[in-house]
Amino acid sequence: MRVIVSVLLLTSCCFSQAPTKSLIDPKAQYQQAMNALTGVTPNRNEITGVDLMTSSATLGYAPAQVAVGFFNETGFHVPRSPMQAADWYRKAAEQDNHLARWLLGRLYIDGELSASRTDGERWLRPAADAGNPFAAYLMALSLSLNGVDPNAPARWLRVAAEQGLVQAQFQLGRALMIGVGVPLNKREAYLWLSVSFEAGLTEAADSMKVLEAEFGSTETDKAKIKARELQARVQRSVKAGGCTGWPGEQDRIPTPPPLEIQRYCE
Repeated sequence: MRVIVSVLLLTSCCFSQAPTKSLIDPKAQYQQAMNALTGVTPNRNEITGVDLMTSSATLGYAPAQVAVGFFNETGFHVPRSPMQAADWYRKAAEQDNHLARWLLGRLYIDGELSASRTDGERWLRPAADAGNPFAAYLMALSLSLNGVDPNAPARWLRVAAEQGLVQAQFQLGRALMIGVGVPLNKREAYLWLSVSFEAGLTEAADSMKVLEAEFGSTETDKAKIKARELQARVQRSVKAGGCTGWPGEQDRIPTPPPLEIQRYCE
């Protein structure tokens, strides 16, 4: 009997010391964090929101990991640290989160990390292959800076241009205008330059003037009609699915989307 009792006590002890799986739902905690980070006072509490988001991220929820990476990259209620941001983005990128992939690649392209741009391309390429316009544009930018293959950037520029990224539209137009990486096509070049100009990229004006002088008024009028048709298909507000509208989105190196937009960009 004593042996049986000892065995039962030992078993009970082992069970009491066994680690228990967390009962916290990281997705629900993410939603609580977003509640705390949005709205107005007194229900808005950014410190609580950051703490909840960090807890969700620690439990492995990819959108929360992207958000905490954003906090570290921008210095939102935490010390600014591109290295810490990269660590969080990497955790989400390893879960096939395309937003995390292009944000991580962006840190390499922008020189925020002590590594080469080609390291960034490793993260950008899967998202670019899946059609993410920001990853595709940054791939084009990195490849053009590396200068290894002059034909490589144009492929990615077109992916990004067709999804409304103004910088990609402008650079694709310039490439078509002078025949770098793509066959020379001045009429198509004018279309992309015009689309980028109408979207607010005023530096496209000089190239458009050169082409209009070559075309003459009749051909220019025809090109403007085609440019408006193209614009209707490729403007960012049409193609973005909600992942648009923040300051810096159309910068030469796009800035990260804010928290309230990130869910549309994954």
